[in-house]
Amino acid sequence: MSGFIWFEILSCIVNIHILLVGVLGGRLLVRRGLALFFTGVLPCLILVNIPESPFWDIAYALCFLWVFVLPLLTVRGVAKRQILYVSFFFTGLASAFAASCLWVVGLFYVGFGVLYAVSAILHAAMTVVCVLIAKKILFSKVARYIFLIPRRQKAFMLTCIWGGTIMAFLLIEMFYEFPVSIYLVVIQIICAVILVIVGILCPLWIAGTISSMHYQAVSDAAQKQIENQVQRYQQFIQANQDIRQFRHDFDNSKVAVLSHLKRGDIAAAIQCLWKLGQSINLDFFTFDTGSPVADALLSEKQGKAGEIGAQLTFEGAIPSSGIESIDLCVILGNLLDNALEACEKIKNPRIKLWVSVEAFFDNEFFFLAVKNPVEDDVPVQGSLPSSTKSDKASHGFGLYSVLTVAERYDGKLNLDCKDGVWTAKVEMDLVLEQEEEPEPALT
Repeated sequence: MSGFIWFEILSCIVNIHILLVGVLGGRLLVRRGLALFFTGVLPCLILVNIPESPFWDIAYALCFLWVFVLPLLTVRGVAKRQILYVSFFFTGLASAFAASCLWVVGLFYVGFGVLYAVSAILHAAMTVVCVLIAKKILFSKVARYIFLIPRRQKAFMLTCIWGGTIMAFLLIEMFYEFPVSIYLVVIQIICAVILVIVGILCPLWIAGTISSMHYQAVSDAAQKQIENQVQRYQQFIQANQDIRQFRHDFDNSKVAVLSHLKRGDIAAAIQCLWKLGQSINLDFFTFDTGSPVADALLSEKQGKAGEIGAQLTFEGAIPSSGIESIDLCVILGNLLDNALEACEKIKNPRIKLWVSVEAFFDNEFFFLAVKNPVEDDVPVQGSLPSSTKSDKASHGFGLYSVLTVAERYDGKLNLDCKDGVWTAKVEMDLVLEQEEEPEPALT
């Protein structure tokens, strides 16, 4: 009995920390974790290994209590509520799965040595899966959905998983009272399989589907907003073209104006200038990136940056083709909004407010980086930052949209926060339209 407890407690503690650090971007306090393990967890596990001990029941309860308490004390950068959710989620899932598997194996009259070996293999396999999830090799999007779903869906998940766990232990105890027969063994195997499917796999599938739909709905709403912005930017682009045309016409008309002035016909000169200048908006774009849409977007964000006392700079070039205008607005617009919002939150007057945009394009490879200062380093949860907003369910949708667009172009989003500077980098492969070569003339 104590061997199973050792496997389950150690596996849960290790795997919960792997998920919190690898998926949610938490920061592990290694020294504190080792100190608490050797002074708190290990003594409880040793007492559990002594069945005659009068403190066995207390040690048994404390062992499972440490599974939920230890991550709260050793992981930083993740909300406490989120830590508890991950701890309850994984512990219930691991217990239900391990109990069901050991239940089936135990029906074939194997010894405790075989059961210990199976338990060790099961928990080792769970650890491998958690490591692959943390490295974004396996189930990376599913993990993101499950850990970032709203509260009601989290409650649904925990209810289903812990309901399956409790049901597994109740069924094991119930069938233990019946006389052993081949029919009972078959019934128990069927019950165990149904329990795994209904109590574990179905909730995971339902939660993943609901979360995916939730994110898609928010992304659609964000895309609709971006489409409206694109229409505004197209109007800006047209206005900019009109202004350039005005400048061209004015240069050509200077000869006529000077001619009127030389002849002393001031009224004619004024009339000529008035015709050129009427109804002209002289707001010029302050950026020349190579992409009219990016010029309009940066010009608009520069106005917002000025309102909060921040300086917006651009360096490099953005291609005018190869990426849809909406997609470019999603990426650049969301990254700039996040950067400006971060600058606005800075309260330290000694920190200079700035937003830097760097772009590079060569041989169909497009690189974009947006940097801004932060007052405190922000931990990264996989491809998302740790939420500081009250509405944690909706936090990260902007960056999620950026990631979605980047992946559409076989690209990726990299986030980093170091030495007070937040950096968001997007890498994409753009396929430019090839100009058709003219057909050779017939001779």
